[in-house]
Amino acid sequence: MTHLRTQFTQFLTIRNYAPSSITKYVNVVSDLAYHYHRRPDLITYPEIQHYLHYLVTRRRFAWATVHLHVSALRCFYYQFLNIPYSDFVIPTPKQPKRLPLIWTPAEIQHLIRVAGKHCPQTRTILIVAYATGLRLSELCRLHLRDLDPGHKTIWVRQGKGRKDRAALYTPRLRESLQRYIRAYRPTSYLFFRPNQHDLSVTPSAFVRRFIKLKQRAGLQREGGIHSFRHSFATHLVARGTDIHTVQKLLGHKNISTTQVYVHLAQSMILARADSLDLLDFRSIPGAEDGAP
Repeated sequence: MTHLRTQFTQFLTIRNYAPSSITKYVNVVSDLAYHYHRRPDLITYPEIQHYLHYLVTRRRFAWATVHLHVSALRCFYYQFLNIPYSDFVIPTPKQPKRLPLIWTPAEIQHLIRVAGKHCPQTRTILIVAYATGLRLSELCRLHLRDLDPGHKTIWVRQGKGRKDRAALYTPRLRESLQRYIRAYRPTSYLFFRPNQHDLSVTPSAFVRRFIKLKQRAGLQREGGIHSFRHSFATHLVARGTDIHTVQKLLGHKNISTTQVYVHLAQSMILARADSLDLLDFRSIPGAEDGAP
């Protein structure tokens, strides 16, 4: 696998795959080879089917993880080895459709308040996450130079899909970041590791912080830091923000990906059913008092 690994890595690199994607794809193919104790280019189509079935039934991988394996194997066999699809079918699993988990504004305020008592850096990361909708990996890579108060913009460099984009930099967010910068004095990365200003905090380290924070805040519900991104989008739509604007802020390639937040925002609007009750004729200008 060593020679194939090198060639496959080079194949992905010159096609501008992200380093994290290269690592994941190469590991998927390596795991397949290890499972059968054979070079992956000698593994047959039925064995691929059995392996995917094994991941689902025995390893009990989440469908998103299985989908990653399928994408990696398709890339390896169809694009790298150039095997025709008609000769080597790797099916795409149908993933269950679930609405993203979102936090209420009250829960977000509570988490930020509790974080401020224990770790001001964690508090600031949460504030930026909710105010901008950035992914955790994008938050961890933020530099001081990415803050552009003149244009009221935070520049996201090489986000998902290796694309740059602009994020919101609101007055309140600017005030919070100015206080954080005065206190912590970052020199390159905005959110750095303890006693290492030249290295950014890692996503895994912050996930561990977030789990502890939820426990301290007494919140037992599901949802990680990525739920702040979902909440950002949902709350913007609920306030009447144009869906295309939300799409640009999130960095989504397709509007269909953003459309799910319309459904989530509708549930928030319906929760205020009292203000939408048309049978309360007193709420309608020009109508006579009374009930039907």
